Amino acid sequence: MGNSPIVNVQVAPTLTPTVVIFSLPNGIGYYYTQDILLKAILKDATGNPLSGRTITFMGLQPPMTMWGDIGTAVTNATGTAEYWDTVNRGPFGANLFGYAARFDGDATYDASASNIVNVTIQQMPTALSINVLPSSGKAPLTVTVTGTLIMDKPPGLPVSNRAIVLLVNGASAGTTTTDSNGKYTITVTLTTAGTFTLQTTYGGDLGYVGCEVKATAATDVPPPISLWKVGAIFASILGVGAALSLSKKRR
Repeated sequence: MGNSPIVNVQVAPTLTPTVVIFSLPNGIGYYYTQDILLKAILKDATGNPLSGRTITFMGLQPPMTMWGDIGTAVTNATGTAEYWDTVNRGPFGANLFGYAARFDGDATYDASASNIVNVTIQQMPTALSINVLPSSGKAPLTVTVTGTLIMDKPPGLPVSNRAIVLLVNGASAGTTTTDSNGKYTITVTLTTAGTFTLQTTYGGDLGYVGCEVKATAATDVPPPISLWKVGAIFASILGVGAALSLSKKRR
């Protein structure tokens, strides 16, 4: 009987199943541009935490259909990994954003993906300030209108590169744009006498709610010179001239 051939059979190692539990410790309601804490816990099949493993955090916003990687973090002794993300998705304007986490596995532990948690994203409220200088004077009066556009919720940062419209008594009087510090400056000349309402307005966009603020400025004009005053001035001039003439004759 001949020798039997030797066959090498490679058996794939059995990987230990894992579980990823995802959560949002600070809740599910956020404003645009706020930071959100993502948390994942990695355990084996018997509930033991797995440390030193890389967790990938993912996000999905409609109308997109593919999950995108946001960032990674390594699990600590309790199997916990945390990652801070900024809610600034766009420009779709959707008010829902899905978060999840996954473990891609290694030589010992099998890959797994977490549950999905949907976040409600609201437009960030904004606030405008206004300052008018000078706020009163003789017409025509050129005034400078300045102010700042900021977030009206934490973190309360300035809102840059947004259009600000100036209205004078309800009529458009010019447009400017906020700088990197959220500040704006615009000038206008008030040509007639009266009290004027100056309003700066931010119209809002997909991420921010619009707002407006008002201030006033007052102007007047020099009173007209009456005929009696003109006569008095003319008489005064004549009187001075006569006095000078008499003085010359006495010499």
